[in-house]
Amino acid sequence: MSELREFRNYPDGYIDYRDAIKWQELEYKEFELFQDKKRLREKCRDYYERGLGCHERGEECSGCYYGSCPYRNTCHRCCCKNCCGWHIICQEGPTGATGPTGATGPTGATGPTGATGPTGATGPTGATGPTGATGPTGATGPTGATGPTGATGPTGATGPTGATGPTGATGPTGATGPTGSALQLRGIQASLLAGGGSLIADNTTILFDTVLNDQSLDINYNPLTGEFTVTGVGNYYVAWWVDTAGASLNPNAAFSIAVNGSPFSQGASPIITGQVSGSALVTIGATPATISLVNVSGQTISLASTPLQANIVILEFAV
Repeated sequence: MSELREFRNYPDGYIDYRDAIKWQELEYKEFELFQDKKRLREKCRDYYERGLGCHERGEECSGCYYGSCPYRNTCHRCCCKNCCGWHIICQEGPTGATGPTGATGPTGATGPTGATGPTGATGPTGATGPTGATGPTGATGPTGATGPTGATGPTGATGPTGATGPTGATGPTGATGPTGSALQLRGIQASLLAGGGSLIADNTTILFDTVLNDQSLDINYNPLTGEFTVTGVGNYYVAWWVDTAGASLNPNAAFSIAVNGSPFSQGASPIITGQVSGSALVTIGATPATISLVNVSGQTISLASTPLQANIVILEFAV
């Protein structure tokens, strides 16, 4: 300890190579470190004299450069006079906790306006806004030229009949017209008297054997064919009847007036034993024409054994 005091009493604390011999416990490497640390002595002393802490002395304050100091390489917040009694060069301690944030400084002056950036892409079209209120009606424009007349519309419904007007005065009597011709009723009638019990086949004409009355100039009868030949155009009324005694198959008996061989007007009965009758109004438009009575039952018809088996009348309305 006397050696330490003697060394500590050096005016400037200067240590050279000769002084290191006094501490034989120093190893060679520690002595080299000691030599390196001597160069920092003055700086450390300066820090100490100015009252600066270890954390303010920089990296070169790394610890006591006295090799046998028990606080070697230990920072005691710059306790250079309270540790080993020698000048201690302290290493920087761990960073302390961050202090509270200082008050915000005043806002700096506004910098110059930057250059205008490029135009951005056009955004999507916004939704259509609500319809604005209707503006006031404008002044009426001049009347346009008259357009072409439109098509006539449909005729309206007939209105109700008006009241009957008063009867007008009687007009003068007109001149007497010419005397008209007298209307004459003409015709022919024929009967079948000798056909009792005979058979009339289907589609066969009845042969009337007796002409009872002939008052027509336009009708001629042929008893061989049973046809009445008409030579005058006009309207002819035909009436007929037939007495039947039965049929072979069909339960109906039917006969028809035939004009020019074609059936024209039919008469039928569900009773095959009895009288079948019929009539027709025949218009002759072209002459000569024929009228006859034909069996259209679809089967053979048997005539009754009566004094008169069939009859036909043809009337002509002539002027």
